[in-house]
Amino acid sequence: MTIIAQFDTDPTLINISNRHHAWHTTGGAHGFPSRQYPMGSVGSGHEFFQFHRDLMNEFFTWNNIHHAVGSTEIAAWHSIPAELKVPETGWPSPWPGLDLAAAETRINSNSPPFVNDDALGIFAEGTIHNWIHGAVAAAPAFHLSPEEQDIISHFHSVKSTWFYKIHGLVDLWWSRFLHPKNVVKDTIDTPPKAIIIDVTKPHIIDVPSKHIFDIPPKLISEAPDPFKPTIDPAVIESLTHRIAQLEGRAKVKKSPFIKPFMRPEVGHEIMNVDPKKTPE
Repeated sequence: MTIIAQFDTDPTLINISNRHHAWHTTGGAHGFPSRQYPMGSVGSGHEFFQFHRDLMNEFFTWNNIHHAVGSTEIAAWHSIPAELKVPETGWPSPWPGLDLAAAETRINSNSPPFVNDDALGIFAEGTIHNWIHGAVAAAPAFHLSPEEQDIISHFHSVKSTWFYKIHGLVDLWWSRFLHPKNVVKDTIDTPPKAIIIDVTKPHIIDVPSKHIFDIPPKLISEAPDPFKPTIDPAVIESLTHRIAQLEGRAKVKKSPFIKPFMRPEVGHEIMNVDPKKTPE
């Protein structure tokens, strides 16, 4: 599926499509305003990122309820697909002065660095984004029909499942720029370390990943687990003594909790009722 048919009938999706059309149209459309900052001007890059993220989140919320399309059909690209890097799409220079390969490298490496996310957005929109919608329509490998090509190439592209792959990639660029590092990535990027325990006090040394298996097993296998809690032996001894005291007190002659003379006569009376008599 490439065209999401519900965009023609569902009020929520019609609203999304009209707002997207208006945002990209000078003066607005369908009763909605145009973008606040013209493309390429200060502020337009951040607005470009935020507007499309909000629009996608609205659609995803709707789709989670109505299940119009499967998650794989609208899953974000993590990079520009190889199917788009062909002469038929204009790659790598669809118009004079634009080098898409160099633009992709700069976005992925942030080198030279962008001063802020607004600068990144301005650059991304004016280069790869303005090319990629048409590239999807022209890519031979995607086999889009004329109607599908027209939709993804113009302002109502939100009707196409390809839109969410494209802008999922754009949103990934934004997120990666704002949050270049996280705990998981730091852990992966950190060289392995070994704990040496055949000295007075354990210490940690850096070990290149390719040499980690050259360390004698005994130096690592006996290393204390930093995440495993330890108990003071004195505490264990104290608890053992306390348990022994409690067990000693428990060794007393057992006797009924309720003495015989304290037991009620209810059971006795019931047991002596003549079963042939009927209750009054």
